[in-house]
Amino acid sequence: MNILHNVRLRTYSHATEDQSRVESAMRFVSGAQKVETETLKGHHGNPVVKITVFLNKRKDLEAFLEKLRDGGIFSRILASLDRRLDEEGRLQMRFSKQAAYKGTIEMTEKHDAVSVVAKVRAYPANRDVAMGVLMETLREE
Repeated sequence: MNILHNVRLRTYSHATEDQSRVESAMRFVSGAQKVETETLKGHHGNPVVKITVFLNKRKDLEAFLEKLRDGGIFSRILASLDRRLDEEGRLQMRFSKQAAYKGTIEMTEKHDAVSVVAKVRAYPANRDVAMGVLMETLREE
C-alpha cells in the first residue's frame, strides 16, 4: 500500500502540558522514535514547544497507514474525504493528543491535536487523481 509520498506531523506542547507526554503521543501517532523540537514563545511570552516528525521512507509510511487501518480510521477518512483533501492532493487530519498518549488513535476536530498532512502519491498530482487513489485504496482495506 504505497499511496503516500510523505507525511508531516506537528503538534505543540504548551507550558501547562508535560512535554514528555506530548512527545510520547507524537511517537505513538507517527510511529517514529525521533521527534524534532523547537522552543517558541507564545502570545503572552510563555514557552511553547513545536514537535514535528517527517515520514518519507516507504516502511515508515506503510507502518503509519497500517496504524490508521488498524485503528479504524480509514472509514472516517472516507466519510470526510471531500473536506480533507486540498487541490494539490494533500490529505489533512487531526488526532487527539490525549488519546494517543493513552495508546489509541482517535480523530478529532480540535485544534490542540497532532496535525497531519499526508501527500498522496498521484499522477498527475491533483485533487481528482488523489481522490480516486484514496477512495480505491481505503475502500479495499
